[in-house]
Amino acid sequence: MSRDTAVLNVPGIDEAMNRVLREEQQARVAVETCRERARMLLEHAQNRAKLIEYRTDARILRIQWLADRALQRALQGLAASAGRSALGPVAAAGNDRLARAIEVMLDEMVGEEP
Repeated sequence: MSRDTAVLNVPGIDEAMNRVLREEQQARVAVETCRERARMLLEHAQNRAKLIEYRTDARILRIQWLADRALQRALQGLAASAGRSALGPVAAAGNDRLARAIEVMLDEMVGEEP
């Protein structure tokens, strides 16, 4: 009998090898389970981030719309009060400059109208 054969015939070696193989298999399954769980958590986090982004964009658009409406009302009020306080040609020239300044400011703040 060779020396290698003698080592393999030691009682319990088959059982130990089988136990090691079972443990390796269980470790592979555990790693795959963790990998799948991590993938699901990442996917969930990405979906939540997209939802937050969409909601934030919608809120920003709403705020911009409200600001545009408020600015339009303020400009209409200025134009109406400028029309009532016109005292002659000098006031009319001042009102024209004021109206142009307001238009420039409005274009800078919300963009030019098409």
